[in-house]
Amino acid sequence: AAVVWVGGGLFITMCAVLAELANDDDQLLQIGYWAEHVASRVFPLMSFVVLGFGIAMTANGNIGYDQFWIVFGLIAWAASAATGILFLGPEAKRLNKAAEAHGPKSPEVQDRLRRILLVIRMDVALMFLIVFDMVVKPFS
Repeated sequence: AAVVWVGGGLFITMCAVLAELANDDDQLLQIGYWAEHVASRVFPLMSFVVLGFGIAMTANGNIGYDQFWIVFGLIAWAASAATGILFLGPEAKRLNKAAEAHGPKSPEVQDRLRRILLVIRMDVALMFLIVFDMVVKPFS
């Protein structure tokens, strides 16, 4: 679940960067379409599976919730999950509707697209911090 969640986010980001470098707005919109139709259904589920296994690991391993790496992981997970569920999913839907109504070159579509790409990059960076935190377990 973690590989699908983090790896999928990285893959979408890489595809978007390549489309940006190629200055291909149609490809960027296609990535937005797939983000809405696939990623918005898969990533939230995978993030909750990761959370469930993390809670099970903490409970079964008698680890406790008083360690920095656990607290940081939970807070970062909540921030990433909230970003995806509350911003990226709805914004991708608005992007696709605006693209259908106004065309891919309209300023509204371009603004929404750039905003989504920026948030996705920040979210992927946060997911990598979560992975680092879970592997290294700093301050434990």
